Amino acid sequence: MDSTGTVTVNQFTAGVAGLLDHLDPHSAVMLQDRDQLGVVADLLGVQNRIAGVLASVLQTVEATEAAMTAHGTSTVTWLAAELRYTRREASAMIHQATDLARFDHVHQALLDGTVSAPQAKAITQTLRKLPADLGVQAERDAQATMVGLCDQYDSQALAGLSRHLLDVVAPEIAEEAEAERIEREQAAARRNRQLSFTDDG
Repeated sequence: MDSTGTVTVNQFTAGVAGLLDHLDPHSAVMLQDRDQLGVVADLLGVQNRIAGVLASVLQTVEATEAAMTAHGTSTVTWLAAELRYTRREASAMIHQATDLARFDHVHQALLDGTVSAPQAKAITQTLRKLPADLGVQAERDAQATMVGLCDQYDSQALAGLSRHLLDVVAPEIAEEAEAERIEREQAAARRNRQLSFTDDG
């Protein structure tokens, strides 16, 4: 820890590992019911915040090409070969870290513990569905809106809010997108009718 009270990631991981080595995972049996539930909530909160830290470190590893420099391979391949993650699992970690680098407001909320890791993943997946030309401010508004909904909705509900989100942060784009969707559906219906008439001879 430096003079500002800041702990580096390697100091943090070493400290946590040391505590885990001396942890009695069964000690919760001595707690009252409410305290047991409180420990569950606290552990999940810590788990989520560590997920945010992991994303930060993976962002750095990707940016510096650390795996390529140290082992002559990609981060995904290193995770698979050295840590026994499947390539799919490793790719998912890298993709989420990349998404959180882009959506920094969501990443900070994960680091702060105000959103869970599943909620953060649902939010980034929803944000990626927004139009590419949304604009910087609208995108930041979208992040803030989604983070603000996390105290009301779980990850599954958040994943279904892309239409609502666009209505909130860019209603004019939402109207245009809805008009295009209706036009596509009508065009598809016309094609299906034509095919039906052709089949009938």
